[in-house]
Amino acid sequence: MLDLRKQQLIELRLKYPTMGSTELAKKIGVSRQSIWEWSKQAEVQAELDRRLREINQEANVHLKSCTNKLMNEMLNLALDKSTEARVRNSALQYLIDRSMGKAADQVNIDLQDTTDSADVLQGFKDFLKESGYLKKEKQNG
Repeated sequence: MLDLRKQQLIELRLKYPTMGSTELAKKIGVSRQSIWEWSKQAEVQAELDRRLREINQEANVHLKSCTNKLMNEMLNLALDKSTEARVRNSALQYLIDRSMGKAADQVNIDLQDTTDSADVLQGFKDFLKESGYLKKEKQNG
């Protein structure tokens, strides 16, 4: 079982991941050597790892709950003609890659105001509607 000072160390490591041992020692009221020794202990490392995994899982759950909203925002960015072409291209590449299950691959599309680009954008927008990513109340024509 971790004592209060080791728990404080873990809390501070989580809150201030770049804080050095000297500063941590001052905040907890122990020597720098104690911080160094505690940081090497398996129980401290295990608890820190557990807490980091928990934080990561909570963040993933939150992001997953926002997926539709984030995808709609990305689509709006890609379709907004006032957005810089480079940004529109990146947004569209990301959306296409995600929808095709290609996280690492890229699809290059020229987003100049041409009929071809408009067709690609409309086709992708239709795909997102059919897939349920674009909610009807969020459509921008």
